[in-house]
Amino acid sequence: MTAGESFPVLLGKFTVCLRCKGQTIYQQVLSMERPSSLQGWNWGYCGHYAFYHALYPRAWLVYELPGQQVVLTCRQVSPVIPHDYKDSSLPVAVFIWEVENGRDEDVEVSIMFSLQNGMGTKEDGSGGHWNEPFTFQKDGERVAGVLLHHCPAVNPFTLAISAREKAVSKLPIASPCCGSPKAVHTTCRLIFTISDAPKHYEEREKKIEAWQNPILENSQLPSWYKSALFNELYFMTDGGTIWVEVPPDCCAEDLQGPAGAGLSHLLPVLREYGRFAYLEGQEYRMYNTYDVHFYASFALIMLWPKLQISLQYDIEEIAEQFADSQWDMGHRPSLQAE
Repeated sequence: MTAGESFPVLLGKFTVCLRCKGQTIYQQVLSMERPSSLQGWNWGYCGHYAFYHALYPRAWLVYELPGQQVVLTCRQVSPVIPHDYKDSSLPVAVFIWEVENGRDEDVEVSIMFSLQNGMGTKEDGSGGHWNEPFTFQKDGERVAGVLLHHCPAVNPFTLAISAREKAVSKLPIASPCCGSPKAVHTTCRLIFTISDAPKHYEEREKKIEAWQNPILENSQLPSWYKSALFNELYFMTDGGTIWVEVPPDCCAEDLQGPAGAGLSHLLPVLREYGRFAYLEGQEYRMYNTYDVHFYASFALIMLWPKLQISLQYDIEEIAEQFADSQWDMGHRPSLQAE
């Protein structure tokens, strides 16, 4: 995969099925794509009936199912939380579905989440990958899902998808019209998740709201500024980001060989918060380019200052190696400092 190149995974989709009185009345993959494969699936959802809203690290997709008087809202949440290094490091996402039934009769709504075991590359078909169902129960809640073990020769990994099983809540949002025997309109909630998040997403959302609300509720700030301030943060997690753990037994020499012997003062922060790096851009495979980071560092300083310190320590390591060299701004050969 070259820089800036991506491979969409075709099967990473949601599908909805509506049933009334035991009969299927609507079934649709919630995607506008019309692939040449999987012809048995009903693709090609009309984008006119879908709406997208984003406020990173959350987003909302609203589907008004045409002709069905049913509205689906998918809220996507990732735990990107200022000063919370543990939760922010987790590669997880939660999809919370709100289903609003505007019909005059009960309707059974099923939503299927499908995910391909792979990354969308040719290597996915090389064989040796396998899936494993699992269940987990704690504090009266049960989670059921599938582990997708992807086993290439280099860098094997496991994905996990699951759904939280709970009693569906029904909240009346309208009264019967004129006392006629129509079903009360209702909404319900379904929760899908990748990884550990089903039990903790409510708590994490409260933290996100506490962080964002003072800015969102500030009437002196224009809307475009509020949107950019949060939505442009996506690059902190989607910018080819690497966040690695420093082993507890790491010594200063492990940081940079013999040249790292004098860097023992860096170890406490690096052991606790790890080493952090992100690309200059998706098209440029250069990590932590310092001129670009100078302009982007405000996000780290304000939200995850320990990662900023860790990154600065890495820059210091390099500077120590070239302390006796002087470089001009034109990139001409180095001159020995006097």
